[in-house]
Amino acid sequence: TVLMAAARQGWTTMINDLLAKGVNVDEVDNNNNTALSIAAENEHSPECKLLLEKGASINNPALIQKMLAMNDPDLNKAIENSLLSKLKHNMVNTLQESKSRKAITPLMKGKEKSDRINEINSATDFATLFKICDKSKKLDSDQINNIRQLIEPLMSKSEKKAITKSTPSSH
Repeated sequence: TVLMAAARQGWTTMINDLLAKGVNVDEVDNNNNTALSIAAENEHSPECKLLLEKGASINNPALIQKMLAMNDPDLNKAIENSLLSKLKHNMVNTLQESKSRKAITPLMKGKEKSDRINEINSATDFATLFKICDKSKKLDSDQINNIRQLIEPLMSKSEKKAITKSTPSSH
């Protein structure tokens, strides 16, 4: 696609213009590449940062590692913000879908659910979010553990230890 070609070449202005015109930031080619994966492969840090800020998805630990290897603090912050947003989104969706999952997830009362969603949305770091997970046994541990695996490359050893302690165990 044109967006992928712009990502390959490191053409920030063109990427921005295409996204402003409504091009799908997560479009996938025949080889399962996205503009973000192509920009990362070509070590175009500013373009990776822009794509993340425009909503590009990162679901692959290898892609995260590739971007972290660029040693760009601004890109690292964009990765962190993207994953924080994804975690918050999954947590809120899990709480909002609890009605349809009542056989495995006890229902939260309206105010309790609303308060928990507000608490999730106001969190600014992974540790806070994982404390909320620990506090709320109603959150799906598989989703949380999947995201935890994605964020591990961003964490220090002490942060990893704290998150591991506060993450609900599987099974």
